[in-house]
Order: sequence, then C-alpha cells, then structure tokens
Amino acid sequence: MIEKDILLVEMGSRLAQRREQMHLTQEKLAELSGVSVKTIFSAEKGQKALRPENIVNICQALDMDISFFMTGNVLRSDILSSLTHEQRMAFNKILDAFLSIC
Repeated sequence: MIEKDILLVEMGSRLAQRREQMHLTQEKLAELSGVSVKTIFSAEKGQKALRPENIVNICQALDMDISFFMTGNVLRSDILSSLTHEQRMAFNKILDAFLSIC
C-alpha cells in the first residue's frame, strides 16, 4: 500500500471511531457537517481524500481536533478536545472539586 493510501485509511479509521464514539450514523454526521453520506463513507474507508473545507466541517461536527484527525497525535493542549462530552463533564467535576479544596 502506498504511504498516501495508508494515511487515508488511518484518517478514515479515526473519523469512524469518533463518529461511533459520539453515537452518530454516517447520515447524521453528513447532515451535521454539510457533506454527502458518500463523502463520509469514502473518507471512513480511506478511499478518497477529503477537501480541506470538508475536513474542517467534519472535525467541527465531531468536536475533533484537526491535527489529531490528520496525524493521530494529540497535543497536550488538545487532550480535552479528544474527550467525549461525558468525559469532559466528568473532568470538569474533578477539576471543580480540586479547585474547591485549594
């Protein structure tokens, strides 16, 4: 497999994992991001590269950091953006408890 193809498959896998983590169908993600279902399907399978504006829209719909989507790496400052809503709420409760005892 060509390096470009490997990158597309890896990006598609991250997209699918995040979509499933958020309990979204491909149809719902397409609606939220303003792209076609075919675009979501092709991206998740690593069959076709996304246009930059579609990457931005899909990442926004998934509340996903673009650099994580593209590379799989989470920068320390981006850790919160990789959490689910429920995980962020739990983190906020822990943080509030910590701050209240300081």
